[in-house]
Amino acid sequence: MPGVKERLRVFEVDHPAAIGGCSAGIFSKGSGPGSWLVADVLDTTVIEGTSSLKEAQVLRQFVESEGSRLQFGIQSGEAEAFFKARGFDRVTCVTAASCKERFFINESRKRHVSPMFNFVHASLRSK
Repeated sequence: MPGVKERLRVFEVDHPAAIGGCSAGIFSKGSGPGSWLVADVLDTTVIEGTSSLKEAQVLRQFVESEGSRLQFGIQSGEAEAFFKARGFDRVTCVTAASCKERFFINESRKRHVSPMFNFVHASLRSK
């Protein structure tokens, strides 16, 4: 059975500023206009360790205990502007609560979904 490191892959960049060029480096070279990005987004408070959520603190501690660190977050309410500034349009941000309300059915509705998780989907803008 694979260990924790093999089961949990943490995307790392050398510096958070590298994310600023992600659409140019990853998407515009390998994807055509209209291609979609789906991503989970953590708030900067999770990354900085200032979130009051217990699960955010546990996640941060776990990642650090594995020899890594969380390196990038987007300030609450800024995801749409962030992605639009990097070449995306039709940006939709979905909170964990909204995701649960819309997509969880039957027994899964009873599951706790941490509000530290937010999701975004956006399309690569036509040039």
